[in-house]
Amino acid sequence: MKRNGGFSKLVATIGSTALLLFLMFSLVLGIGLSKPIYGVLQKPLGVADYIGISQSDLDNVTDVFCDYTRGVRDNLDVTVTVDGAQEQMFNEREISHMVDVKNLYLAGVQISYFLAAMAIQAFTALFITHQHKTIYRVHSRVSFVFLLVCAALGVYFAVDFNGFWTNVHLILFTNNLWLLNPATDRMIRMFPLEFFLALSGIILGTFAALFTALWVFAGSRVRAIKKAEQE
Repeated sequence: MKRNGGFSKLVATIGSTALLLFLMFSLVLGIGLSKPIYGVLQKPLGVADYIGISQSDLDNVTDVFCDYTRGVRDNLDVTVTVDGAQEQMFNEREISHMVDVKNLYLAGVQISYFLAAMAIQAFTALFITHQHKTIYRVHSRVSFVFLLVCAALGVYFAVDFNGFWTNVHLILFTNNLWLLNPATDRMIRMFPLEFFLALSGIILGTFAALFTALWVFAGSRVRAIKKAEQE
């Protein structure tokens, strides 16, 4: 890559944007299906009692749910004991919806790989051509814009959670199978609002820590480079 200021900044912008999106995708996909975290969040909320099953059944269902979504198993066949009788945990509508969720998750994994590859290629090209200074400077600017976008989404989330949640599903799904009924669908009772908010908090908190660390590091390198250039 020849030294071209505008082109180098474009490559750095693509690399930094891909890196931040990769971090976000990875955390959502990883923490979003973390069995240990599910267990930690479900027990204090009394999810098993809310569904009407034992904790051991809920743990088993959680394993099946996570493994199926990841593509480790090919079905959601799992039974639970309800009032002394064995029943299938999920009904036909829930299983049909999870087909869409699984496909979405696996697509997200492929997107995260693609983003990682983009970031690596962009940064490698800039480092090889000794333009690492451009990476740090551009990353600081990209981080600021990214922060503004995340803040806007955060305000929307806080002000109109139902609207935010509905629009996310309308964007991600082409049918209405995601509209589950707590009275008839156990899956929605597995993830009450408090569970979702706590899980989202863990994801956002982890991302914020990594985001801040990268931003601070880029900023410190920019200051160090400026100081070196002035000496």
